[in-house]
Amino acid sequence: MNTKRKTVILGIIENSQGQILMTQRIDPKIQDAHMKWDIVGGTKRNKESEIKTLKRECIEETGYQITINKKLSKKITKRWNHTNYTLLVDIICFYCKSIGKISDKDKFQDKKINQVKWKQKEEILTLDLLSTTRELIKYFLKNL
Repeated sequence: MNTKRKTVILGIIENSQGQILMTQRIDPKIQDAHMKWDIVGGTKRNKESEIKTLKRECIEETGYQITINKKLSKKITKRWNHTNYTLLVDIICFYCKSIGKISDKDKFQDKKINQVKWKQKEEILTLDLLSTTRELIKYFLKNL
């Protein structure tokens, strides 16, 4: 079976009230991801820096601008088995602060986003999270 690899950059984004920005995914082709809650982020494009990727994805998915505070030392590689290939996803995560919304539109540029919500830290682990998101949130809550 053919193996592919990509890098995904994620951000745990906090607002001035201490809430974390969460997105709910729409991905019926991948049942392990469909309607699950996730943190903001996406695939790093060729020659794009990690920071540029995260800032672009945040605007596309939520309409929020961010500042990057810290790169988390925890890195994850997730294996997704598809029909014709295996995809290895290297996940890098940053801790960020929201600096405001640039658009009040409720339509998201990313069609895989169902909804965007600010959540209290203590309620995040009660959500139906992607497994990698759960792992990163637990690490974040314990170490930062």
